[in-house]
Amino acid sequence: MGRWIPWRIAMVAATVLGMAGAASGEPLEGLRWQKRLLLVFTQGDTERERRQRDALPDEGLRERDMLLIRVPQDGEVSVPGVGAVPSADIRSAYGVADAASFTVILVGKDGGIKRRSSEPIAARDLFGTVDAMPMRRQETRGN
Repeated sequence: MGRWIPWRIAMVAATVLGMAGAASGEPLEGLRWQKRLLLVFTQGDTERERRQRDALPDEGLRERDMLLIRVPQDGEVSVPGVGAVPSADIRSAYGVADAASFTVILVGKDGGIKRRSSEPIAARDLFGTVDAMPMRRQETRGN
């Protein structure tokens, strides 16, 4: 029984800290460990945004548990598994200035930024980055 109490306290602390992280500026926290995110920040429907969207086959995104999220300059983003999130909150959390006309950020399942670009990323390069991640290699081995 002596071991049960510290374990239980650790579990409660982890839960509370996780909830605090979601409430303290991490608007996409609910997707951590669930999805890899490809955040495409835009100021409207631009040529670079269209090139980025068209470069990525849906099958390749699905295979890698990736969710493509378009983040406009203003308004809200409907994020599957999270709900409506203000664009300003996502921009702030990932350090994308309102004036940035186009930015692509790849976020790993751990919540860390894995790649950032001001130009569209080719599918080969993007999927290569993801496929080199230790967690992705583990997934492809079936572990």
